[in-house]
Order: sequence, then C-alpha cells, then structure tokens
Amino acid sequence: MTDCRQAPPDIKPLLAHIGRKAGLSFPAIRRHEIAAGICRLMQKHAIGGVGELIERLDTDVDIFDAVIAETTTGETYFFRDPAQLEAIRTIVLPSLLSNRPSFSPLRIWSAGCSTGEEAYSLSILMEEEGLGERAHILATDISRSALRKARKAKFGPRSLRNDDLKIPERFLHHHGERFQLVERIRKRVRFEFLNLASDSYPSVANGTAGVDLIVCRNVLIYFDGTSIERVANRFFESLGVGGWLVIGPSDPPLWDYAPFKTVITPGGVLYRREDSPAISERQNSTERKPQVVQSPTRLRPKLRSQIGAEFARDPLAEAEAAYAAGNHSRVIQLTKHIDETRGYAPRIRSLYDTGNLADAEGAAEEAAAKQADSPDFIANWEDEAIDVLRRAVYLDLTLAAAFLALGSILQRTNKPAAKRALAHARALCVARPVDDAMPLTGGDTAERLAESAQEHIDGLSALSSGGS
Repeated sequence: MTDCRQAPPDIKPLLAHIGRKAGLSFPAIRRHEIAAGICRLMQKHAIGGVGELIERLDTDVDIFDAVIAETTTGETYFFRDPAQLEAIRTIVLPSLLSNRPSFSPLRIWSAGCSTGEEAYSLSILMEEEGLGERAHILATDISRSALRKARKAKFGPRSLRNDDLKIPERFLHHHGERFQLVERIRKRVRFEFLNLASDSYPSVANGTAGVDLIVCRNVLIYFDGTSIERVANRFFESLGVGGWLVIGPSDPPLWDYAPFKTVITPGGVLYRREDSPAISERQNSTERKPQVVQSPTRLRPKLRSQIGAEFARDPLAEAEAAYAAGNHSRVIQLTKHIDETRGYAPRIRSLYDTGNLADAEGAAEEAAAKQADSPDFIANWEDEAIDVLRRAVYLDLTLAAAFLALGSILQRTNKPAAKRALAHARALCVARPVDDAMPLTGGDTAERLAESAQEHIDGLSALSSGGS
C-alpha cells in the first residue's frame, strides 16, 4: 500500500485519465494538494498504487466520486451570489416571461449542482417571484454521492453561512442544528447524474433540451480549453431561443466559444441564445460585442430587498463585471484608488492583459506588502515566482490563496521562502471565520485553505528532517 510519508504518489497518469473521462484540467499549483488527498484516499481504501486506482475508477462509482471530491471543490451554500440572483430576478425572468402564456412552464437547469444548495436557492427564488408552480428545475452533477445528499434536502449550518441572506422560516423545518426544506421547495428540483464532458446533452430524454435558464457556476474553471468549448456549444444548443446561461465570476468567458449574445449586468456576465444558427455558422467576435444592461429595481419581496442591499454594498462589482467584459481600461480606472485587497485582483489582471507587466508586478507587490509580516518578504521572492506572476498563474486569487500558490511554486527552489509564504497563507486564513469562502478560489473556505497550507508546511518539514 502507498506510504505517503515516504514520497507522494505520481498522480500525472491519474490526472490525465480524469481529464479524458471528465474533461477536467488541474493547474500545477494544486498538484501537491491533490496528491496529498489522493494518497489519503488510497490508504483509506487499501489501494496499492495509482495504476490500481485508475482501474478502480472505471468500475467503482464510489471510488470515482471520492476522486472527484479530492480533485475539485464542492463548496456551495444558499444564495451564494446575491448580485447574480438579482440579475436573474430583474433581467432574466422578465425576459423569459415577456412573450409566453401564463401557463407555460419555466425549465431551469442547475449544471454541476453539488449537494443542491444552488438548485434549491433557485426553487426558493421562483417561489418568491410567484413562479413556483411553473418552475421545473433539473439539477445535475458528476458525483453520485453529492446527488444522494442533495435529494434529502437536509442541511447544516455551513449551508447557511451567508449571514446577509437568510432563508425565510416558512421554507424550513428545524431538527436541532440541521434543517430540512419544505416539500414544495424540494419536489420542484429533480436531481440526476450527468457528466458535462459527455455527449449526453442536449436531449429531450434527460430534460436538457429547450431549457430556459442554465446556471453553471464555478464549474468550468476545472475544465481544459477543449472541454470548455465543447460544453459552451452544448449549453448553447441546450437552450431554447431566448434562453439564458449564467456562469460564475471565476469561470472563463464563453463569447469566443459559442454564438451567445453577451450581456454585461451589475451581477456579472450573462449569455443568451437569441436565435438558432448552426454552430458552424456562428457570428464573428465583432458581431458578438457584449451589451451592457442595468438591472431595474423591482424590490418587492423581502428576500429581493436583501439581495439588492447586499449587491449595493459591493462597489467592486462594477470593476469585476468590466473585467469580465474585457473593458480593462475601465477596470484600471475603477481600481486606481482602491485599498481593499480584493480590488487588486482585477486591477493586476487588467494591467497584465494590456501588456503593462511592470505596473502589474508593482501592483502585486504593493498588495502583498500590505499583508506581509515584514518588509523584506517580497525581496525573498525568487525569479521563478516573478515569472509565474507574469504568466498570471495566481493573479485570479486574493492574497491568502496567492501566498499558498507562491509557497507551492517555491517548494523545489527555495524552501525557506516557501515556508514563509505558506505560513503567511495559513495565518491569513486562521484569522478569518472557518466557514468564510475565500474570494476568487471557487468556494474554498478559510479552514480548507489553512489545512492545505499546513499540509504543505508539514511536507517541507518532513523533507528537511530527512536531510533534503
């Protein structure tokens, strides 16, 4: 059996196999973390090596689910992105309802639904809008174990960690610290297995054809370029004419992959299928120029008021939406005097994307210097880390995750600097509530990032004690 204390397993063949099977791609900065998780998995299931694990993947669905859990982030919670929910309420739903009979159903697909919080949030949203009886919500995921949990509609405090947006009590049955959704909310969501890398959609048989709204947030960040293009085209074909696609703020833009109409809203980038051209007849990029739309204020129910207020408190949302639209000059202008660490990420990305490498490096160093324990922290960064910075490996992350990425990169070339970066990453995470979702990490919590940093530190200490 693999002994992780001696040497981490070579997971490259495993990751290649998962890539072929599920379309996933794994950045180098996460491979140490993934290897540690895979090693724990192999020990738990008494699997002798990576080769045996690969064989088990194709025959044992529980092992497959466990591997997917170790290589992706299943973090989710209710009402995760208030700004996007507001855009769905005020832009998407009015558009869908404008020219259809009052009895016509609304077909919604939550793709990559994990344990169901997002799909049930949509069900509650439909109820609040008076559209509950018309909503038919399909929720799919590649993890069968996650789907089993989702179908039960029972959740704990972690699923309710958005303190600003509470689920109305009329939708809950409390059981100690856990709660269960009421039946009318639960029954409107149908959970099914679906691998987005497969060719099983669009299909009338599984409910993925003629969809009005697809929500697929923080899923495409795990896909390679070829898979992203394939999924984007399949999503386009899955939508009915006039249908909408909502993806996460960290997901890659899709306007170069499929002939969507791109709409920029205060809640981020939305994609719409306006007509039904064949994929081979897609419009060119100039014809798909993004349209900017402001959300009308329709603050009728209490929950909508909460969502609107939450978005109004976020002055950086415009900069993030401008970055998603490719308006880099606007991002640079908006973030020029922002002191919040979150504001540095879109600024650095935009400076980098417009070729201002020196300014991007300066902004990154300024951001790190605000958080570093000592003024000579940045001086210890090696050329390799600067090169990684120039290639924007970690510029999509806020500082805790950036320090973790930097520490991972420097492990082979500068162990003392790696330890300092990892220790600082852990300190930043420990200082926050354990359930806090760290911005721009796809949902990783402070606790999870702290644990990952500690695993890296322990690995370096083990190497040092072994004379490495």
